[in-house]
Parts: sequence; C-alpha cells; structure tokens
Amino acid sequence: MSAPPLIDAETATARLGVSRATLYAYVSRGQVRAYPDATDPRRRLYSAADVDRLAQQHAVAFEDLAQARGLGQR
Repeated sequence: MSAPPLIDAETATARLGVSRATLYAYVSRGQVRAYPDATDPRRRLYSAADVDRLAQQHAVAFEDLAQARGLGQR
C-alpha cells in the first residue's frame, strides 16, 4: 500500500487561503491529517486529499453565502 500524497504546511495554507494557526486548528479538529516528515522529525506533512476536500468545501460555502447575499454572478 502506497503512502497518501502529502504536502508541506506552506502548500497547504496556500491551497486553503488560511494561516498556519488555522491549518493547525484543522489538524486538531481532525479535518486535516498530519504525518511526521521522515527526513525531519520537527516537520509535519499534510494530507493533500484532506486539504483539497476542505478547500472545495470552503469554496462551495463561500459561493452559497455570496448568492444568499445577492452577490453572486449575474
């Protein structure tokens, strides 16, 4: 079984549009899985699938909010 695709914190925060503190909050809430980096024990890597899923959920929620406020595309 191969390891899931993993990304570093910089990439994860860029994909999500959030700060590192928010990324860490997502990890503590179980929304994004984190794994130790095999090459540097002080570093964590994040599930690319979890980050992409969460980014998609945020995009949909933002779209819904914009439409509810009448800010959607016309």
